[in-house]
Amino acid sequence: MDPNERSLLVHTEDATIEVLAKSQYQLLLAKSVMANGSLIYNTVWNIRSLAPYEMVSWTPVYAFNWTTDIPADGMTITASGNWMPCSIGHAVDIDPSGRLIASAAWSDPSSMTIGVNNYDSPSANGIRIVIAAQNEKGGFDIIFVDPCTIRLNGSARFQPLEQVQWWYEAGAKQGTMLTSNSSTKQATKVETADFSFRDLETYTYTKKTSFDYQTNTWTTSDGR
Repeated sequence: MDPNERSLLVHTEDATIEVLAKSQYQLLLAKSVMANGSLIYNTVWNIRSLAPYEMVSWTPVYAFNWTTDIPADGMTITASGNWMPCSIGHAVDIDPSGRLIASAAWSDPSSMTIGVNNYDSPSANGIRIVIAAQNEKGGFDIIFVDPCTIRLNGSARFQPLEQVQWWYEAGAKQGTMLTSNSSTKQATKVETADFSFRDLETYTYTKKTSFDYQTNTWTTSDGR
């Protein structure tokens, strides 16, 4: 087991599963990124089916890409470049062909940095930076799409955080932009937790959570 692995154990009672299943609810998760001075959750990072016990695990490994899509509620985002892993404190450039490459540019020690964007996109939409988290199969799942375009010769800094949100919702798809209008979606209350610090008893980054559909509340605690 990777010592930096984060895990969320979701326990759902059979009676709750029965109620949620009637509305075709699924478990949704979103990860946070600090960008442009704001803490942002804007993409469906992970979706899981209803189950009595569901373990969601990840390690804090991230990658850059870009898109010409203009983010909108419920939209599926298509990454147009190549996934380029980037650690906190390091930088990536975008070359004139749109390829992401390693950079020697200075990077904020607490951030992932686009050192310089040398790609003059032919799209009238410009390009927006996409960040993804590595999944258990080695691929990358989108967690964030920058609402702002990055200009030619521009740079940008982003700080993926280990603050995670989860909830039950009907009709959502992985890799889509979150719907901000609550009146247009079927969803439960959202729970938020910070996985930045180890549990002092188990020395793991693990939390367990359960949902009470009668009160629309979550109960979350540290450890297994």
